[in-house]
Amino acid sequence: MSSATRPGWRTPRSRPPRRPARRRRPAALTDYGHLLETFAVGEILKQASWSDAPVTTGHFRTEAGDEVDRVLERDDGFVIVFEIKAGTRIGSDDLGRLS
Repeated sequence: MSSATRPGWRTPRSRPPRRPARRRRPAALTDYGHLLETFAVGEILKQASWSDAPVTTGHFRTEAGDEVDRVLERDDGFVIVFEIKAGTRIGSDDLGRLS
């Protein structure tokens, strides 16, 4: 029996077996989301401090628990709203709070 036909050996053209996808712990994803949000808010606040016009910053939450992560308002009433997400896909339910 040649080495190419023995069990456990691969011929040069064969592909290695696929590894199962690694599953991430939900707690790790939540921690990553919090870390990303903290970083993004820090960067937003830093850049808002460079503005020539006065900018008020805060967050917004309704009594029902809907929230947006960061709200910037200039003194002329112009409002910018940020919703920070760590996911790779953004659904309509993620953006519903911004309308």
